[in-house]
Amino acid sequence: MKCFNILVCCLGCLLVKEILCDTPCPDGWVPFQGACFLFGTDQRLRYNEAQHFCTQHGGNLARVRDQHDSNFLHHWLTHLKPYPWWIGLNDQEIENEYKWIDTHTAPEYTNWLPGRPSSTNVTYNQDCITVQPNAFQWMDTDCVAPFQPICQIIVSNGVSAVG
Repeated sequence: MKCFNILVCCLGCLLVKEILCDTPCPDGWVPFQGACFLFGTDQRLRYNEAQHFCTQHGGNLARVRDQHDSNFLHHWLTHLKPYPWWIGLNDQEIENEYKWIDTHTAPEYTNWLPGRPSSTNVTYNQDCITVQPNAFQWMDTDCVAPFQPICQIIVSNGVSAVG
């Protein structure tokens, strides 16, 4: 699967070469606006396992910083498996207080599906966030469900900054 990830990275630079392809990313990671993304296409992991997968590869589950990141992910996910994908947002510590896993800060940008997050469904423990296929919007989900991770490394001044 490493060859597929490298192919995706190379195609990414060709298709969207105006988007900072000079960002220094590890092999198999896709550069975008000062960050590197890795799509765990062959992984089906619980949320904590997905974060572990990302840290093993030098990053964290992705933090969607703004509409540009959201559009970028939408673009890539349309070409990959139509499954939910883990991102680094959760409310595992305090119900309905969503924080990014890498910065422990509340999101400045959100892209929830209508009716989400579901604050009334505490019985199902929907504390972790996925990007849903087709709609490409966020949904709170049970953290033990097996989904694919989107990993991210934030790069500043050519140096990766992992939280």
